Amino acid sequence: MSSGEINRKRVVVSGRVQGVCFRYYTQERARQLHIRGWVRNLHSRQVEAVIEGKGSDISNMIDWMRSLLMLHFSSRYLLIKEDMCI
Repeated sequence: MSSGEINRKRVVVSGRVQGVCFRYYTQERARQLHIRGWVRNLHSRQVEAVIEGKGSDISNMIDWMRSLLMLHFSSRYLLIKEDMCI
């Protein structure tokens, strides 16, 4: 997979990420990186995002999500799952 190839990933974030503007910050960062997709709250109190863009942008977005979570949210309860989407 090259960094210029368009990819799609599903990311599920667990922890205290609902009610703390996590979706808003994620949407803003995605716009900055020219990433398409969506982010939503799940009934399980997790947040799910499907992101699509260049491989390097997807990697940057996921790295940014991890750093945001570690710096600003309860990192003891965080789990990021990355799944390839078709």
